[in-house]
Amino acid sequence: MVRVNNKQWNDKNYGSEINPVPVFGVTLSGRGYEEFSPGVLVESRKQSDVSDKINRIFVEQYLNYFLPSDAYKKLFSE
Repeated sequence: MVRVNNKQWNDKNYGSEINPVPVFGVTLSGRGYEEFSPGVLVESRKQSDVSDKINRIFVEQYLNYFLPSDAYKKLFSE
């Protein structure tokens, strides 16, 4: 499971190798597998889940260091 910004997801300028849509991970989803094997991802989630605190840091780093200023203005102009 991941988080994406809807404006960037729907913007035709994003989605290429040069300008990918930023994706921020949250957790591994066991949807579909949990019925057959409950707890199948328990151990993997311990190593891969991203807390809201850490995700906030990732987003701050993206906004401060990776997103060009014109794209920042476009996202937050409203």
